[in-house]
Amino acid sequence: MKKYKIFFFSVFVFFLIFKFLNNKYQEYIINKNEEKGFCTSENKYLTDEEKLINLKADFLVVEMEHWIRSGREGFNVDDHAMYVSKFNFNNKDEIIKVISNSKIDKTFEDNMGVVAVATMQEYYNNKYCKEDKGRCKGLKENKNNLKSLWTKDNRVDIGYLKSLPMNYSIIILGGVVYPLSSLKKISNRNYSVEEYSFNKLCCDNKEILKAIKATDLKIVGNMKRMKEGEKLYSTKEPQLNLDQINGEDIDDNYIMKLYENLALNEPVQIQKYGIRMSVGVLRRDKHPTVRKILVTACGTISEEEQIFNSSETQSGEDISLRKRDKLY
Repeated sequence: MKKYKIFFFSVFVFFLIFKFLNNKYQEYIINKNEEKGFCTSENKYLTDEEKLINLKADFLVVEMEHWIRSGREGFNVDDHAMYVSKFNFNNKDEIIKVISNSKIDKTFEDNMGVVAVATMQEYYNNKYCKEDKGRCKGLKENKNNLKSLWTKDNRVDIGYLKSLPMNYSIIILGGVVYPLSSLKKISNRNYSVEEYSFNKLCCDNKEILKAIKATDLKIVGNMKRMKEGEKLYSTKEPQLNLDQINGEDIDDNYIMKLYENLALNEPVQIQKYGIRMSVGVLRRDKHPTVRKILVTACGTISEEEQIFNSSETQSGEDISLRKRDKLY
């Protein structure tokens, strides 16, 4: 009996050693292939066009992976959303044109030409429904007839992302824009993408109503609250044309101070504030911000340097933080 135990233990140890060495060998082969520009997962050399298609999709998936990880770590990501817009926001003038023509009675999706969306709220709803069928009744239907970027099993619809036209744009969170047309190759493993930002109050009637409700005095800007006995804030809107906002002496900081002591209680007034703030930001010299992306031979985001240069990636202290729990 003792001999059998020794035998099985020896086999088990041998299996562990073999598995370890085999994994190391596979990593070695993949790394060697990577150096040659060979995509192991697809078993071929990819063209620049094929890499760009993969990168376009993985670029978006990585952001959602970050959201899910942040949620697991206790951060509130319930209001996080990613929108696919049919507009090509490849320059600041185009963005300014769209937000300047936005309508107060339209939704953010309508104003910004949104055709598909992924929200963390939907992700959690699907997750809870899968865990408990009794919670499925509370799921909200997509009333805007927008394509969801989540599949039924709560994965990302990678096929849809790969099929997106390059003249579409991605909008995330409170107003960060990535035109897909700005994705380009710099060198063999290095790509870049342009980033623009705007104030969502310019185009989102829900955010405007939320801003009004957020403070009793409905003050836009630094949201100061008037204390008893203090002078009433002015409700007179400042005279400022968009042409005057040059991004230099008159930029978003100037506009914020201009509105600091105003109590605006009309949605149209708050929308004007959002438009002016957006133009002030966009016309500053810093726009667009160019982000560099390190990619693999397969056109996916490198685990060594994920897309948004997050602190967890930069620290490098815990290699597990750089391992992805892929959503496809």
